[in-house]
This record gives sequence, structure tokens and C-alpha cells, in this order.
Amino acid sequence: MAANGKNIIRILAIIVAVALTAFVVRSYAAGWAPSRDEYATQGIAVNDESGKANWEQLRNIGVDFAYMTATSGTDDRDENFAENFAAAREAGVRYGAVHGFDTCRLAKDQATLFITTVPRDENALPPAIRLDFSDTCQSKLNRSALVSELATLINQIATHSGNPPLLYVTRSFEQEYQLSKAFPNLQLWVESTWFLPEYTARPWVMWTANRAREIDGIEQPVGWIVVRN
Repeated sequence: MAANGKNIIRILAIIVAVALTAFVVRSYAAGWAPSRDEYATQGIAVNDESGKANWEQLRNIGVDFAYMTATSGTDDRDENFAENFAAAREAGVRYGAVHGFDTCRLAKDQATLFITTVPRDENALPPAIRLDFSDTCQSKLNRSALVSELATLINQIATHSGNPPLLYVTRSFEQEYQLSKAFPNLQLWVESTWFLPEYTARPWVMWTANRAREIDGIEQPVGWIVVRN
């Protein structure tokens, strides 16, 4: 019995140690961001899953700018976009809009949705187009067709906003289509949690370094973005 009791205590101690280690690792990961010494300008990416935001509080804890999902495809408007766009501007946080590209929808119709959702604003950051594969769209265009469609979207968004958009391209999408080569004049936004991204053919300007950082001032985790100095 004594031996069994010691074994149980040992097992419980191991379980507690594993749980404590997991908690410490998760807490560190949820709060991690690159050093300001390396990346002086840092901001967030939010969407309708991010919850309510207190933009003055976000500014005070060091959020220099925010990119907000505005639209996706041809019919998906982010329900919090208009409020966030206006509130960030009021709080003095620089702000920009993101469109999620859908390979199953015509670019001209996607552009119409973005243009009718995002107001012209000369003080806004350049818009961004997020490029990733979607569970709701199984179609894979060949590269020439995709580049042609994307060029249409880029041109119409640029005309509306007055700025060429950034290409926010994921690793899998870049590996499939090599868009950093197809649009050499557009700036790149990439993502890779914790580790430096090295999947584009030329240097990027923005990096989502933690895709689920927990911070004060907003209800749910956000993407944490840094700008290359």
C-alpha cells in the first residue's frame, strides 16, 4: 500500500509539473512580441472575431497602428469594421483596411464590395489584400489566371484609396503562386509566429509575428504586426 501511495503521489506530481509548464509556455506565447529595439513600430490586425476594442487603451499600451478586416470575397463585410475604423482614427491610432481575396469570386465584384465598404481617407494606411487558401473555396486557379484577376483587384483598390495595396501573402499561397515575383512593385506583408519569415522572393515590410497575442484593450487575441526598420 505504501508503495502504491508513493506511485500515486509521483504521478500527481508529474501531472502538476506538466500542467504548470504548459501554463507558463502558453502565457509566454500569448504575450510574446519582438523587441522594440529591433522593430520600433508595432501594431495589430483585428477582425470581427476580435471583439470589442478600447482604442485609447490600445494606443496607451503601445499599439502604433491597426489593420482591420473590412471585406472578404464578394459579400462578406466585417460587422465591426466601420466602428473600429472611426474609433481608431479618433484615438490617434493609425488605421488601414484589409480585403480577403477569394479565388472563387471575380475580382471586379470583390473590388466593388471593398470600394463600397471602405471610405476614401487620405490619412489611412495603404490597404492590404490578404491572400490565403480558404476552406469554403476549393478552386485553384492557374498562376496566370490568378495573377490577372489579382491585378484587376489591385488596380481598382489602388484607384479608390489613392495608394497601391500591400500583399498580405501566407506561406502556402506564396509557395503556390510566387506572388512576390509577380508583383515586384508592391510591398509585402507576411506571417510566421515567433520565427522570422523567409518564404518570399524579396524582402517584406510587415510581419505578423504572433497570430494570437493577448493584450489589454481588446476582448480576444489579435495578430501582432511589426514593421521592418
